[in-house]
Amino acid sequence: MTFLKKIAFGVVIFFYIFNFTIPAFGVPSVFFVLLIYFSLNLLNRQVRNHTLLLLIEIRYILFLILFLGFYTALLSLWWGPGEFIFVGICIKFFLSLLIALTIGFYFKNTLSDHGINEFREGMLIFLDYLYWVCAVQALFIVASFISPDFRVFLDGFIVNRGNIDIEHPFRFRGLHDSGGFNLSVVLGISVVYGFFSSFILRRGSISVRFTAFLLIFLSITLVARTGLMVFALGLGLILVRWPIKTFWSSIVVLGCSVLIIYPLSEIFFPAEVGNFNRTVFNYAFELLVNYQDSGKVSSKSTDDLKTMLFIPDTFNIFFGSGSFGSRNAGVETSDSGYLKTLLAGGVVGFAIVYGFIIYVATRLIHVLRDFHDISFFVVFVILTMFITEIKGPVFYQNDSSRYLLLLIGAILAYRHSDGKPYIRLRQPL
Repeated sequence: MTFLKKIAFGVVIFFYIFNFTIPAFGVPSVFFVLLIYFSLNLLNRQVRNHTLLLLIEIRYILFLILFLGFYTALLSLWWGPGEFIFVGICIKFFLSLLIALTIGFYFKNTLSDHGINEFREGMLIFLDYLYWVCAVQALFIVASFISPDFRVFLDGFIVNRGNIDIEHPFRFRGLHDSGGFNLSVVLGISVVYGFFSSFILRRGSISVRFTAFLLIFLSITLVARTGLMVFALGLGLILVRWPIKTFWSSIVVLGCSVLIIYPLSEIFFPAEVGNFNRTVFNYAFELLVNYQDSGKVSSKSTDDLKTMLFIPDTFNIFFGSGSFGSRNAGVETSDSGYLKTLLAGGVVGFAIVYGFIIYVATRLIHVLRDFHDISFFVVFVILTMFITEIKGPVFYQNDSSRYLLLLIGAILAYRHSDGKPYIRLRQPL
């Protein structure tokens, strides 16, 4: 790719994953990616054939997803107050999937034009793109922490759709509509890839890649602590999979980097470091702070989550209530993704959503069985989403959801290139 094409592709990925809204336009950034998608479909016969081939293969699954959306809408009309949130989510998910398939196809074709046809290398390049756009987002977050004026500028530039006060003293959102949990999960996934690619895969310049890793890690502490838990999970899985290969040396490098960066930060940004120590540190590492103070592993978020996990009555378990974002049919709402899905569509809806996810996960693992490094990371992403789904819906309306859809789009682009499966080249790590 030429430099301008790389930048343009990176912008498309950034717009797609983080999906922020500019007030002047009034529509999310993914809308512009959607326009690009339709333009490409109208102008390129190969794209139309590729997309149609994939839609035919997953047509029954897509039908079930759209059926679920309309089923929940009918339930909500029956019980009141007539909420249509879930049907909108299903339609948006369908469109997001179409866009991801197109992005993956164009990426694969562009690499082929430049002589890169091997699946493993193509996927690692794609993962690098996802990593660098997350590093750019992290740069926006850290810059808004260092410069209050820049934070005010960003807050005026994008719409706030989250439940976090935009003037919160230590919750930053960068170039994002809501920040918080949604943003921290995908940053946690990307920081694991940064560590993984730096010290296990050893891709490119380790110093540059590791600097981006530190930047993303710092940004997570300024957004939400869920990302830190995702990072801890990723490190644990890496330790189990590669207990010796550069792991402990990587920990030493991480410790030395912190010892170097922290004193330099105190010299150049003393006020910001003081603010971090007073407010951000205790928030980001509240679990550890509380454990040290009281011997209990707890936080305000975990205490709130306990109230969100409950067993609905038998009728709502089986049939649902159509409720997703509001109280419906006498059923309380919940932030948990599993409970939101169960309350919206009952056992049928729950089975459709998570049955689809399990089906896709098993197919991806099957396709990637000869590519141990890529399959490890994809399994980590899916496992992370299954765990964080306890806290909120991440599989069908979240940054990490679109992150996973992009991975699926890229994998299928190679699998269905010209309507034929790609040739599996055994490339063990």
